Amino acid sequence: MPKQCGGRCIHSPESSRVCTIPSRTKGSHRKLCPKRRRANIVPKTQQEWKLAPHVCPDATYRGDTIGAPDGDHYCDSCWGEYCSFCERCSENIWREHAVSTDTETLCCDCHGRTVYTVMPATSFIHNRSRRRCGIELEFIQSDRREPDIEDFGRLKEDGSVEATSSDDNGAEFASHIYRGDALLTMIDSVCSRLARVDAYVNKTCGFHVHIDVSDLTREQKDNLYKWWQVYEPLFYAMTAPSRRKNTYCRSTYGVPSSYHASHRYHAFNMDSESKHGTFEIRLHHGTIEAFKIKAWCQLLLAFFNTLSHIDTTYERLDAVTKMSDRGRLIFLMQQISLPLSIRKWIVKRIRLHNHHTYIPGINRLLDLRKAA
Repeated sequence: MPKQCGGRCIHSPESSRVCTIPSRTKGSHRKLCPKRRRANIVPKTQQEWKLAPHVCPDATYRGDTIGAPDGDHYCDSCWGEYCSFCERCSENIWREHAVSTDTETLCCDCHGRTVYTVMPATSFIHNRSRRRCGIELEFIQSDRREPDIEDFGRLKEDGSVEATSSDDNGAEFASHIYRGDALLTMIDSVCSRLARVDAYVNKTCGFHVHIDVSDLTREQKDNLYKWWQVYEPLFYAMTAPSRRKNTYCRSTYGVPSSYHASHRYHAFNMDSESKHGTFEIRLHHGTIEAFKIKAWCQLLLAFFNTLSHIDTTYERLDAVTKMSDRGRLIFLMQQISLPLSIRKWIVKRIRLHNHHTYIPGINRLLDLRKAA
């Protein structure tokens, strides 16, 4: 067996030099020590002997090692020191990223699912959709005044939000899971409490909506994605120009669903399905105005409830794509059920945000004028 040098580095059998680098940090020692990189170069007679590629005090055979989250292989003792696994989904995770509860050890995703509570629905008068929904609001708050909104979800810091004052900091509120009128009531309560502490938003803030798709078939989920690509220019037109080229909500134009499902930062995020059982719409600019949030949620819920059940044949997609901008908007409004106030709000938002910028996917101004 190879000798262990005083620098905690194990060399290959043919090496007799002693390593002088004492670092024990995972991965860094292998990069710094030139002898460490030679550990896999072994004589043919000892070809079956290979060291685990990490800083390990005992040399091990590859067959006796355990895989780590980064693809390296650790011996039993080092794996137990640096790694763990989620007792719910069995994912291999770093110990420093594991969340230990009173009864089990979980990864961050599984722990997040236990944190968010499915709240009971009260009625379905104003929001008739029975589909579950959750929101994420990014905003800026003062260090001295924290909003009392933790009854409705989780409040945490957000490093992607840039505060305009050194006394302020970026924050994100992720709601519990709601449906029906309870969703609208929660939005009213949260926004009113944010207003009390003078919370505000800027161009670095966003507003995301998670919509449950656990009851949909794969074909219905594909319908949603393809219809979203057709109508995406209209949705972009409803949001601020700052979202058009934002790296956190990139357009799905020309992007196949197989590629998009593994990339989170798109306007229509399918990657969240594997973590939360939802599709996430990341497009909307930051806001803490209750009516805008409620109108956007109801629009998306109506879109999901209706378009998921309309097959995306080539003829249908091609026909809608060839429509004028005004015709496409009218056709969408004919397909989904929305209150008149929200329909008027949609047209108002498009005219407000689209008078001087182009929409991704069509590279021109959105024209809602009647045909001559």
